Amino acid sequence: MMMRKILAGMAWSGVVFASGGASAYAWMHGKQPASHAQSRTKAIVSQAKQSDARVILLGDSISEMALLPQLCGKDVLNAGLGGANAAQVKTIAADILPGRKADLVVIAVGVNDAVGQAPTDTSAFTASYRQIITLAKATGARVVAVNVEPVVKANRIFDPKRIEAENRIIASMGVPTIDLWSAMRQPGTEWLPDSYSDDGTHPNPAGYSHWKAAVGKSCEA
Repeated sequence: MMMRKILAGMAWSGVVFASGGASAYAWMHGKQPASHAQSRTKAIVSQAKQSDARVILLGDSISEMALLPQLCGKDVLNAGLGGANAAQVKTIAADILPGRKADLVVIAVGVNDAVGQAPTDTSAFTASYRQIITLAKATGARVVAVNVEPVVKANRIFDPKRIEAENRIIASMGVPTIDLWSAMRQPGTEWLPDSYSDDGTHPNPAGYSHWKAAVGKSCEA
């Protein structure tokens, strides 16, 4: 029952499982449903052109689903894309950041790069993350990285060892880092408390209260 809830939650947020094994295979190999990825990308690009927000949030469905209209007292352009990995967030950043001036860019990506079992080659994740930072710095903004939060213990889709490896990479990037993993995990474990998520991955309102508190530290990082 818990795993069905996990899969249902992911499908709703833009990660494909609802249409069966073929869709699951496609998602696990870095492909997303065109219906969400394309429409959401168009929405992000359109909103970026309409908005003069000087705080930019780059991320995946956890960012996309967050209600975060302001950060540090300034309007936020939420560029979260459900199901996105670091390479896809890099593409979004390349679409909306060149020529833009910003005060703060927050990068919150990585859980979708943690699908499968460790060990894994992290070179692609590292290269994409560095490129996101380069694009963000070109706006003149202060760039803050938010590391990857844990998932609940019953969620076997994302590998906690991969998450830990990605968080070590993020910490080495030379930008201020918010330790969301420590802020969100059950003390003494590597897991997200069940009470913080209804689908095993995405925060529920209780989880988002902790998520927002951690992301809010970007203002002082």
